[in-house]
Amino acid sequence: MASFEEELLQDAADDAREIAYFRTHLPADVTVKFSDADMQFILDKIIEYYATSGVFDVVPAKGETLEIDEEKVAEYVLHAAEKEKCGPFQKEDVLQIVILEADYDE
Repeated sequence: MASFEEELLQDAADDAREIAYFRTHLPADVTVKFSDADMQFILDKIIEYYATSGVFDVVPAKGETLEIDEEKVAEYVLHAAEKEKCGPFQKEDVLQIVILEADYDE
C-alpha cells in the first residue's frame, strides 16, 4: 500500500500529465490565457463538481451511456472562480477544458 505522501506525489504527477494534455490539445490562443495554476484550479473544480453533484450516482440503462452536461460543469467552475477570485475565465475556454478532461479520462 502506498503511503499518503506517495499518493499525493502520484496525484500531482497525474495532474501534470493532464495539464500537459490540455496544453497540447487546446488552441494556442486559449492555452496562453491560462497558467498551470489556473488549469490546476479548473481541473480541481471539475473533479469537485463530479464528486459533489451526484452525476455518477445515476446508473444508465443497459446499452446507454452516462450523459454529463458539460455546460453545467463549466458554469460550476466559473462560479467557483468568481467566488474564489480566480480568473477571470471565459465560459467558452473553460468549456473546452471540461470537454478535454472528459476525453482524457476516457
